[in-house]
Amino acid sequence: MKPKINFYRRKIEILTDDGEVAYYYSDLMYVKYKDPYSWLHFSSGTKYMVEVSIRHLLNNMPQKPFFRCNRTIIINFCYYCEYKQSSASVIMEDGTEFRLSVRNIANFKKLKSLFIEGQIQLTEIHFDKEMPILKLGIFNCKNLKTLTGLAKLNGLNQLKISTTSIVFGEFIGQTFPKSLNIFAFYTTKVKIDREIKEKLSKLGYKER
Repeated sequence: MKPKINFYRRKIEILTDDGEVAYYYSDLMYVKYKDPYSWLHFSSGTKYMVEVSIRHLLNNMPQKPFFRCNRTIIINFCYYCEYKQSSASVIMEDGTEFRLSVRNIANFKKLKSLFIEGQIQLTEIHFDKEMPILKLGIFNCKNLKTLTGLAKLNGLNQLKISTTSIVFGEFIGQTFPKSLNIFAFYTTKVKIDREIKEKLSKLGYKER
């Protein structure tokens, strides 16, 4: 039996001869498509070949943090490491390099907002290259402990973080872009959230 795929709110379920396996979307590093099959590559090193079009995948997976590089490649921004301008390509955490199509070079460079939600397997995010992101939102990523490199987002205007494992006292010690104006950080604990709001207000940030 050829592997089949089912889509759920937070997971992908793959049906194989050996049974069912499920992965969080946050574990999916990238997809390579060669008609009529898509190769799904996961952060564990596991990969599956399923008979499904890239368009069908895009229509059924969360819009963020996935990005279509060209007609045959989808990447997860959480595993993106570097943009290589000389070859107009992106390099992933495992060293794999993908070329961007002419149209998507422009889309990539113009990426203005990035919202990541419900990626509970995600533990860290680090921006080590400049990106033109104006709005960054991270919500319900309960195991996310580290978010660094925000100074590289030198046009960032809005940052909203909710329900993560990031320790605010440590997080606030890093350098933030001078352009940052709206900054909200929520833990779901009323007293702590009130103290954080007051701290951010004293630093000159708006909540909305």
